Amino acid sequence: MNSGPQDGCAAWIGDQEGRVLEVLDAALSLDGIRRGRLWNEVLDPESRTKGETFWREMTTHGAAWGWELNVPLACGLSPLYFAGWKAGEGYVLVASLSRRGLARRGESLLAEAPPEGYLVALALAGEAVRETARAAGDSFIYDDLTRLNNELADLQREVARKNAELLRLNEEKNRFLGMAAHDLRGPLSTILAYSRFLLEEDPPPEEEERRAFLKTIQGVSRLMLVLVEDLLDVAKIEAGRLDLNCEPTDLALLTAGCCAQQNALSAGKGVRIEVEAGRGLPLLDLDRPRFSQVLHNLLSNAVKFSHPGSLVVVSLQREGDFVVLAVRDRGVGIPVQDLDRLFRPFGRTGAKAPGGEKSTGLGLAIVHKIVEAHGGAVEARNNDPGPGATFTVRLPLKKD
Repeated sequence: MNSGPQDGCAAWIGDQEGRVLEVLDAALSLDGIRRGRLWNEVLDPESRTKGETFWREMTTHGAAWGWELNVPLACGLSPLYFAGWKAGEGYVLVASLSRRGLARRGESLLAEAPPEGYLVALALAGEAVRETARAAGDSFIYDDLTRLNNELADLQREVARKNAELLRLNEEKNRFLGMAAHDLRGPLSTILAYSRFLLEEDPPPEEEERRAFLKTIQGVSRLMLVLVEDLLDVAKIEAGRLDLNCEPTDLALLTAGCCAQQNALSAGKGVRIEVEAGRGLPLLDLDRPRFSQVLHNLLSNAVKFSHPGSLVVVSLQREGDFVVLAVRDRGVGIPVQDLDRLFRPFGRTGAKAPGGEKSTGLGLAIVHKIVEAHGGAVEARNNDPGPGATFTVRLPLKKD
């Protein structure tokens, strides 16, 4: 693979720290390019800061080319043109006395490089043509190729950004699955232990004890069902499959119906829900089943963190071009450090429900996504003055 001295090129493979792993071309006789040495040792000391910028661009975006760096040669200090790109777990670097030589050697090396170098191949191939255009004095060709090269660079940065986003999403998916598995393990362990006891206990448990075990199994089974349903909802929303069927809706009427249902469920805890709706509220374009899900999640969350015998107030009013829905409880409130992650999947807070109720950690994430899909916004804050917290939803008015 070595090139002849007339090529005026040096090429080597380096690791992620910049240490030379293998020398491919040694035509320039660069003393610093030896196995185990850092590549930037070959540079003139005054060019090393610029060399670090070149390295950072290459490792961040996957490639960099056409960088002019000063290098001490046998004939004295001389500018060399550098290019580099990611190849497998390391990097291929090329240095040449001319841009044209850089492009030619880069093309031959990229023919053997992995697919991630294809954008660089196009750009480096363009360098040779641009050198010809410069020599011929054809400014039109030169300007056009320069524009294309800039577009290629932009495309490469976009590919790098997309790759980083895919990596983030994959890490989020793994975290999500880990939390889901953790949350399902507890209820499943309870069901397994209690059912084994019912089947294997000798003599069989008394009727009252048996019913208590079955009631526990039923309770944790319901929690698992809620968790699975929430997981399916979050997965559908995150995949962009939240299809809304919006129609003109009386939000005050919808809220009153949901509050009546939640009042029946919260009666056992002694928590009462009241609705305060302003007069003459306009109709809103809402997906009624989905927005009912928002209301039930906010109301059940307020009841869960309320003290027995307390009051939850739901208010509706118009503010400019918005209708504002607020759910205010007098419960334990939200730790300040948890406010920023409250609407993320599994974004549980350090607050403990007074009645010991369990939470999937997904309800508020679902609220956030559904409200956003309606063009609205949701926020949470602690009440000041007074105990508890308030969740506020702002929805745009129906467009004529």
